[in-house]
Amino acid sequence: MEDRIELEISEGKIKNLILINKITPMPVAIMLCIFAAIFYILPFVVAYYSYQESGKPEFFLLPAFAMCWFMGTWFLRMMLWNRFGKELFKFTESTVQYIADYKWYQKKPVIIKKQDCIVGLHKIDDKLGKIIFFNEKQNEDIQSALVFPINTLEKIINKINVEVVDIKVEKVYTLT
Repeated sequence: MEDRIELEISEGKIKNLILINKITPMPVAIMLCIFAAIFYILPFVVAYYSYQESGKPEFFLLPAFAMCWFMGTWFLRMMLWNRFGKELFKFTESTVQYIADYKWYQKKPVIIKKQDCIVGLHKIDDKLGKIIFFNEKQNEDIQSALVFPINTLEKIINKINVEVVDIKVEKVYTLT
C-alpha cells in the first residue's frame, strides 16, 4: 500500500487533511517488535542475575533500566509509526492543528492560528515534497513528516486555497 492523502469535507469546506503512511512489510514490523521486547525485558534479566551474583541491588542498574526502556519505547514508536502512522491536520474556525497519530497514542497537538497563515510546499527533490503551514506573525510552522509527489501536493494546496478560508497559498521551494 502506498502513502495516501484523505480529505474530510463537511458543509463544502475541508475539515481534516489526513496523510497516511504506507504500511511497512510485516518482517520489518516483527523485527522492530522483537527489538522493543528485548529492550523491555533485558533490564529485568540483568537485575536478576546481578542480584544472584552479588546478593544486593547494584546502582548501575538504574541508568541501564532507563536507557533500555527508552530504547524499547523508541522501537515500539517506530513500529507503530511504520504500521499505523498518519498525520492529521484539523482546520477549525481560527486554527490549524497538527496531530501525529500512532494508533495506540498520539503526540501532543501543534496548533497555529489560521490568520496570517501560509500553506506551501517544501521541495525535497525534483519529484517529492512535504506540505507546510507557516504563520508569518507568530513565526511558527507545521511541516508534515511524510513525503508525497509534488504534483499531488500542489492539487491539495490548490484545494485548500479554495475551501479553507484565511489561508494564503504560496509555493515555498527549499532544497535540503
